[in-house]
Amino acid sequence: MERYFAEHEFTAKFLLSSSDCDPYPLQKIIDSASENELEQWNSIKLGYTPSEGSLFLREAIQKLYSKASAENILVSSPGELNFLAMNVLLEPSDHVITVSPCYQSLSDVVKAIGCELSYWRPNSEWEFKPEE
Repeated sequence: MERYFAEHEFTAKFLLSSSDCDPYPLQKIIDSASENELEQWNSIKLGYTPSEGSLFLREAIQKLYSKASAENILVSSPGELNFLAMNVLLEPSDHVITVSPCYQSLSDVVKAIGCELSYWRPNSEWEFKPEE
């Protein structure tokens, strides 16, 4: 996957496979921050957070939902959540289709569970055909 990104990540017309956002200059973010946000930024400490994610972030996410509580929100990396979801939802007798190229976890976890695996690959114009 990394070799694929090395070749295509900065030359593709449309990049739909990123796991990050387009970069913003830090000054643009600081200029749009409130006084309270600037105070939080200036006192930030980098380091590990609780395994479920920081309470501050979970409370911010909670505000987007009417029936959620911070205790019901889990912040994690996509790789960890893919692992958990696949181990909960899949049985060895299942047949899984994943796009290709993909991050290794999308295929290796499926194989480790014992599922049959098929790859859905784009054509030469990088189009995915649903009928395939």
